[in-house]
Amino acid sequence: MQHLYAILAKHLGKNGLQLHLLRRAERAIVEFANQTLSGLSHGRVRLEWPHESDAQAQTDKALDVVVRDREIGNCAVAIGSVSGSQKFRIAISLAMAIGRYMSRDGRHPESVIIDEGFGGLDKAGRDDMIQELRALGEHVARIILVSHQEEFADAFPNRYRFKLVSGSSRVTLMDEE
Repeated sequence: MQHLYAILAKHLGKNGLQLHLLRRAERAIVEFANQTLSGLSHGRVRLEWPHESDAQAQTDKALDVVVRDREIGNCAVAIGSVSGSQKFRIAISLAMAIGRYMSRDGRHPESVIIDEGFGGLDKAGRDDMIQELRALGEHVARIILVSHQEEFADAFPNRYRFKLVSGSSRVTLMDEE
């Protein structure tokens, strides 16, 4: 009986079925992320596995991918080496991809919260982000964005302003101000 348990543990354990399911989820998430990232970068930036031919590369890190930017020589670089605005685009793309992956079985995320990060985007980048966030709004019940940039905030309905008044937060609907 012990022998059968060992065989079962090997096939279902960390390096068996669990790893297979993790890698399958990672491939789907990266594919979803690249769809969004293509829109946010006008097809310029793409996430790939360090060795594209070996998406099953053994690593302990989840989503251990590199960035390929076709406008800077198309060479693969670590995510930590890209600009702040590219990191933000990648983070948004991965978050949206994880939500899409989770919802494939009918488990839809109710909310997405994005706290700042828009300041590193230029005008075109903000416009692209607004377009992608509006598309995301079709798949989740609510998107909560925190931004100090009025131009960005003005692109969305139901905007609220928070002010500190006499030691308390005062919240007003921006259209009522």
